[in-house]
Amino acid sequence: MLTLDLARLYRAGGHDVEATLDPDAVDWDGAEERPSGPLEVRLSVRPAGADVVARGSIEGVVEGACRRCLEIVRMRVFEPLSLVYRRDAGPDDDPDAYPLPERGGALDLWPALREQWLLAAPAYLECEAGCRGLCPRCGARLDEGDCGCEADATDERWGPLLALAREAGDMNGEVADGRSEEEGIEAEKT
Repeated sequence: MLTLDLARLYRAGGHDVEATLDPDAVDWDGAEERPSGPLEVRLSVRPAGADVVARGSIEGVVEGACRRCLEIVRMRVFEPLSLVYRRDAGPDDDPDAYPLPERGGALDLWPALREQWLLAAPAYLECEAGCRGLCPRCGARLDEGDCGCEADATDERWGPLLALAREAGDMNGEVADGRSEEEGIEAEKT
C-alpha cells in the first residue's frame, strides 16, 4: 500500500509521504478500531546511517456507540509518529523498532502505520466524560432526566448468593452484607 524503494530512498536522502488511505482498501485483519473515513498520513522518511526514520502523523475519525448510553459518537484521532526501521530489529535490540528489508528491497510502511493507529484509537468511546448511561431497568438515557424507576437495592437473582453470604455471616455472629443483625432483620421484614 505505502511502499518505498530503499535504494532510491538512500540515493535521494529521503522522501516525503502525503497520502489519503481508504480504510476499506487496506488490511485491518479483524481490528475493531477501524477508522470510519479516510486516514491522512504525513511522513518525512529519512535514512539515518543504516537505519531509516519516519516522522510525521496519522489522522482519522473513529465512530461507534458510547459505551455507557449507546449514542453514536465520532472522535478525531491524531497520532504523531516517530518510526524507526532497523536491520535485524528484534525484541532484544529495540522493541519499538520495525524490521528493515534488504537495501535493494521495498519498505512497506503500512504494518507500522496500522499498529500505531490501533494503539492510538480508543477501544471504548464515550459521548462525554460524565455520561450517566442507561437505566438498567427501563433503558432510558439517564442524561436526559430521571426515568422514575424505583431504585431497588437488590436484584432477586442474587437471592441464593445473598442467603449463602448471610449464612456465612451468621456463623461469625454478624450479617455478611455489612448491616448489624437488627438492621438485617428489619430489612427482611420489609
